[in-house]
Amino acid sequence: LDKGARKVEEDHALERVEELQVAAIAKGFEPLFGGMDPGAGLAFGVNIVRKDIFGTRARLEFPLEYSTNQYAGLGAYLIVPLSKSGKYSLRTGFHYYDRPEDDFFGLGPRSGESARSNFRLEKRIFSTAFEAQLSDRITSAIQLRFSNTGISEGRDNNFPDIQDSFPAQSVPGLSGDEILSIGVSVDWSRLNHPTLPTAGGRVSAETAYLRDTDGQDAQFMRYGLQASQYVPIDNEHVFVVRFLGLINEERGGTSVPLSEKIILGGSKTMRGFREFRFRDDNAILVNFEYRWQVWKYADFILFFDEGQVAAEPGDFALSDFRSSRGLGVRFKGKESQIMRLDFGHSIEGWRFYLSTQLVF
Repeated sequence: LDKGARKVEEDHALERVEELQVAAIAKGFEPLFGGMDPGAGLAFGVNIVRKDIFGTRARLEFPLEYSTNQYAGLGAYLIVPLSKSGKYSLRTGFHYYDRPEDDFFGLGPRSGESARSNFRLEKRIFSTAFEAQLSDRITSAIQLRFSNTGISEGRDNNFPDIQDSFPAQSVPGLSGDEILSIGVSVDWSRLNHPTLPTAGGRVSAETAYLRDTDGQDAQFMRYGLQASQYVPIDNEHVFVVRFLGLINEERGGTSVPLSEKIILGGSKTMRGFREFRFRDDNAILVNFEYRWQVWKYADFILFFDEGQVAAEPGDFALSDFRSSRGLGVRFKGKESQIMRLDFGHSIEGWRFYLSTQLVF
């Protein structure tokens, strides 16, 4: 390992990778790698960016992604600055997702791994958001969104289709849905670095009203809170904790549809469990990480994840928490993370994840 590290450093390999990324971005091609939604497998893509459209400061973005599991995503967005300072902007656009084999294990914290089934989810999202930089530390956004979701037979023949394993009445929205929502979010950050933080904290809060528009009469409020804190021990050791809480509160009519259920499991939440492992209307999650900079281009990570889902906020119980733990390595350049490897373990075995995106 020491020989390899010295060779990489002598050849400036990671610096060259970062330089290539910066050069591509400067030409309007932002690389996308490994950051697609859970279950996609290894994903590759590019976000094509065109600036100063029609001689204005507006820009267009066209994110395109495809994965080894044949998951696909594409979008088109127009971002228009509303002030000379750039503190206020309007973002509007469209995104399409095709997820051919999403897993479903049932609802609730005690769903069984043996109940695994799958389905195909196609989602089209139209959104418009007004974004504001209220101060150096605070940003806010108001978003109007319409989504159309279709659910059909999954393409993973190793497991049954969701409609063969679960009665339609036990899983709301099994035939798809159309959801109109309006929401507000606020983000406060005092991190010492936007992409490679080692000290400070960040808090994000959101609330939204969602309503089904295709006759199912589902109405619910969504509340979300995410907070992270970085505690430096010294120049090479950092302790990190993240809290995540999400609540869907029904407001009459039918229950929250399948596509809007909260999910725990996978590289972004509980790394010792398979993607989509737990679903329900409410969730709480705590992640702990100890990061040790073993080399200026790499951090060694020990982590512990603890979380659960529940049908109602009052249903959370100590006995329903699920735990995972593991270790990882984060490779980084001067300004950003280049790649992260995580090995997570739980009572259901080992999981391996590869990504370029920061989770927290």
